[in-house]
Amino acid sequence: MIDRRRFLGSLGALGATAGGLVLPLFHSLREAKGSPEPWPRRLVIVYTPNGTIPSMWPPRGSEHSFDLGPILAPLAAHQRDLLVLHGVAMESCLSDVGDGHARGTGHLLTAVDLIPGPNNGIGGGISVDQVIARHVSGGTPHASLELGVGVAQGGVGSHISYRGAARPLPVENDPARVFSRLFGAGAGHEAALRDRRERRKSVLAAIDRELSGLKSRLSGADREKLAAHLEAVHELEERARAQGKSSCIVPHPPERLAVAEANVPAHARMQIDLLVTALACDLTRVSTLMLGNAVSHLSYRWLGLSQEHHEITHLPGEVDGKGSGALAKILHWHAEQFAYLLQRMKEVREGDGTMLDHSVVLWANELSRGDVHAHDDIPFVLAGRAGGLRPGRYLRYPNEPGKSHGPPHDRLLVSLCHAMGMGDVQTFGKACGRGPLPGLT
Repeated sequence: MIDRRRFLGSLGALGATAGGLVLPLFHSLREAKGSPEPWPRRLVIVYTPNGTIPSMWPPRGSEHSFDLGPILAPLAAHQRDLLVLHGVAMESCLSDVGDGHARGTGHLLTAVDLIPGPNNGIGGGISVDQVIARHVSGGTPHASLELGVGVAQGGVGSHISYRGAARPLPVENDPARVFSRLFGAGAGHEAALRDRRERRKSVLAAIDRELSGLKSRLSGADREKLAAHLEAVHELEERARAQGKSSCIVPHPPERLAVAEANVPAHARMQIDLLVTALACDLTRVSTLMLGNAVSHLSYRWLGLSQEHHEITHLPGEVDGKGSGALAKILHWHAEQFAYLLQRMKEVREGDGTMLDHSVVLWANELSRGDVHAHDDIPFVLAGRAGGLRPGRYLRYPNEPGKSHGPPHDRLLVSLCHAMGMGDVQTFGKACGRGPLPGLT
């Protein structure tokens, strides 16, 4: 006779490594569980600072037929994978704690007021990435990764992820340290990854045997359900073998470069490569990547610029797109990095799709206009198809009744939760709105 506790324990072990597999409803046995999901869902959030150029950022056209504007032009190859959002406002920022940059970064993923204190205060609650990490981590070695490129440490503008109120997660700028954290001593860690894959296949084989042994105890209708479930197990076995062969390849340690502005372009590509590898190896399912911090003092010399990013946003004409074009160059470079991330995720094949198909990727900023510290039309871009997202569209949200702005961004945070399998979440943070943003799925 099957040991029910051992059987369910095996299912739990599989769920922690293969995205989850559970027992179907067999009326003969009065067992009720869910359905298989072969690939884990991932969440990646990319942050870039200091606002955008409102006249150059939005696409031109309709929901399904649009052309990307000058800033988003580097994403043209991925247009069918994008949901470009226009009109979403950071309504929770309507408080008097901290300046515009501080409120933007502190509210971006928490949607709650800052806690007053030095350096413009600190985030006042848990961030959505950490809520989701608790839900989807599934026993992965790292619940989440917080990566940075050129992020100056210290102050609320250097953090977007929070374990809780006044508990920011530190950002790691150094790819060499990220590699060490993920892959340890290289070959030794590669052996550990192989061992995890072998354990996953062993669990699948054990479940196959246990399910096959149930046949004599089931009715005719339940035998059909069992046959379908066994087919799902076999499909998972094939995908586990495919993933072990191609997706999870431990890279060589990255070249050690000083954490300095001159190395920011190289570090950006290194961090993105490590992020995608960590997802492919199922070392984590949630990651944030900060390309600079709020009030960034990077001068982007590799683009031929000399003044600091934050200073440029306050020069005459730059935010209106009528200045020297320095800000446009910075924003264009940010879009190139986001495009590189999407391309790397699409290169990882998973069954009939790609890693991007099983992920949600959000590109966000703490401001809309950097010169006046506005939060009324934040430049949000989504990519991926996890949770039923329908990309390839440009969504423009009108002002809400009685307000001078569109829907609050905490509804976008609710949408992220829904896309990652947390459909019971209806509000987030201060709950300026309720339910997910309409039209995403």
